[in-house]
Amino acid sequence: MTEMKLLIKGLLLILATFIFSFGINGQIVGENESERQAAWQKIGPFFSTPDEFKDKYGDYRSPLKFYNGQPVRTPNDWKERRDEILVRWNDMMGFKNRVAMTNRAEHSPNAE
Repeated sequence: MTEMKLLIKGLLLILATFIFSFGINGQIVGENESERQAAWQKIGPFFSTPDEFKDKYGDYRSPLKFYNGQPVRTPNDWKERRDEILVRWNDMMGFKNRVAMTNRAEHSPNAE
């Protein structure tokens, strides 16, 4: 029961912080336009791609190809491809032998 009270208190603290941090229409309380512009000038460069990485997307294979090279052509193919990706990533992360993760389409309640 004490864990639940701590959780509720934490959520209320987060909600109060959010409410008091923002004024009407989402504007931060106490900041004027010149302060916002100064802040944006400081952080603005971090919202654009550095020149050394512009138009360089890497040599990645398309997610619309199965690992065996066949293309994904239908929505059903995409479901199979998603499962294939999920199994590979779960294996790499150490999550093995989980039926729900290895073939989601076959084991879902909406499977045909």
